[in-house]
Parts: sequence; C-alpha cells; structure tokens
Amino acid sequence: MHKDVIYLTNLIFQKKNLYTTDNAKALYDCFRTLQKLIASLNTFSEHYLSLSFEEDFLKNSSFGSPENKWRFFINKDLSDLTISTKDYLSSIRWLGVKANNRPNKSFVDKIYDPKGSYSFIRNSYCMGEVGSDLILRGKALAYGDIKQYEEMERIIVIELKTYEQRLALQKYIRNNTAILNDTCNNLQNKIVSKFTIEDLL
Repeated sequence: MHKDVIYLTNLIFQKKNLYTTDNAKALYDCFRTLQKLIASLNTFSEHYLSLSFEEDFLKNSSFGSPENKWRFFINKDLSDLTISTKDYLSSIRWLGVKANNRPNKSFVDKIYDPKGSYSFIRNSYCMGEVGSDLILRGKALAYGDIKQYEEMERIIVIELKTYEQRLALQKYIRNNTAILNDTCNNLQNKIVSKFTIEDLL
C-alpha cells in the first residue's frame, strides 16, 4: 500500500526546479492534502487494524461476529484513506515546469499518460476493501516507466486473517507514514523559506 505514493513523492519533491513561484500555490495544496493523507494513514493503522478480535467491545454487537464489526470499521477507514490518497495524487499532478510562457508541464504526466492517469485515479484507484474472507483487495498505480493505461493498474491483495498479519500491516503502514511525515515537514520548511503569503494566495 502506498508504494506508488512514496515513489511519486520521492521522484517529484527531489527535483531542483520544483520550488518556483509558478508552483507555489500547487505546492501549498500538496502540503495540505499530504497532511490529510497522513492523518488518514494514522487513523487506519491505529483505530481498528491491530485488534485481535478478542476485545469485549467487538463482541455481542448488532454486527454479529467480532470479525463483522471489525470489517465494518476497517472498511470505513479504508474509504476515508482512498479519498485522501486520491486527493493527494490529484494535487501533485499540478506540479511541473513552465516553459515558453506556456502552462506547467506536469511531472506526473511525464511518467504516466495524462488522460489515462487522471481517469484511473478518479474512477478506479482504491485503497481496498476487506471482504468476508478477511482479505484486503484494492487497486493502486503501478510505478516505474508506465505509459499505457493498461499498464497503470497494480492490484493490492493483503491477507488479514491472523493477528500477526494485521500487526505486520500496521508496522508497514507506520513506516510509510513516517516517510511521508518527513516529506511533509521538509515541504513545510521549503514553503516557509522560499515563498511569501502573496505567492501562496
């Protein structure tokens, strides 16, 4: 999960020609959507993910089994995570280089087919849903040298049947969250040091 987000984030935010006034507003939008993504990641990893199904509050509920109640709340967290991830991916598509007084050429559009990536993120991108078999299935962006729409889809399949599997995913998500949090802090420092309020408005 979020390998595509980290790949694109590292690729784009290391570019020397990124921090220009042409990108100021888009960078601020990226900062805000990245903050929301990090908050959603924290909720997903710390809310219900690492429960053992032995907790009293999961039992004797209108959902029936502890697993059903757990799935209901995990899927709500996944739905929120999908929204915040799509918002962030949509915001970084506005970052690019301006040449010859023409609109910015998006860094993302140099990696993916522009129309294809926009359509995929809008219509197909999904952090997943946990089914009754306790397997999380979703769709994310493939990463690397991707040009065709048919190559963009990366299927996510993660088993969450055991407590150990859920703890392993929590550890993985926490690690990704830490990476993105460092990026967010660095981006905040860059915005503060390089731009005025007028640049961001």
